[in-house]
Amino acid sequence: MTTSGDLKQWEIRAALRAMARSRETSSRPSPAEALVAAASEIIRESDDFTLKQVSQRSGVALETLYRHFASKDELVLAVLEHTVVDSVERIVKEVGDTEDPVGRLELLVLAPFRLPVHPERRRTVAWRARERQRLLARFPREVESGSDAYLAAITDALTSARDAGLIDTDDVELDALLIQQQVRTTYYELHARGFNFGPERVGRRVWEYVSRGLALGRRHAVS
Repeated sequence: MTTSGDLKQWEIRAALRAMARSRETSSRPSPAEALVAAASEIIRESDDFTLKQVSQRSGVALETLYRHFASKDELVLAVLEHTVVDSVERIVKEVGDTEDPVGRLELLVLAPFRLPVHPERRRTVAWRARERQRLLARFPREVESGSDAYLAAITDALTSARDAGLIDTDDVELDALLIQQQVRTTYYELHARGFNFGPERVGRRVWEYVSRGLALGRRHAVS
């Protein structure tokens, strides 16, 4: 069984993957990157993967796979980090430097619900929701790390809005965490289990709850 102490090498690999994504010039994927990509492809096609399937899809021998990921849980954590970080980077980039901090916060809340919806995404989200819950008790820091940039963006928007007197909050960090959790939980439930409402409508209602909780001093509308 993998323990928290066994994840040091996975953390190093996660950092290296993040560095690789930031390079402007492309290079040949490392075996670890090929394995993560193969696992992600299989998840989009079905609801889980085996290490043998990943080895065959990536063309990386099982012996090499185990040198990079000592267990399936390590590979699952790497795939979670990869898929979540990609989504978060896309959201934060799309929101950009919206000048109005409340408008920026609204966009951050709505953005996940505006991601394209198709069967492959639903399968990936369902898998992420299930595996995240399974591993959260044992590896809370590793599971949460992929969402750090999203939480930071929410915190920044809240801080700017508070400093400008646009919202009423006495605990920005707690409010940011609660908003992140509300968005994530609702998003997973929407796509993994299915609601009888469209994503845009659900996202708008989540924003209504957030705005009421923050006692917004004026109405904000984002198209």
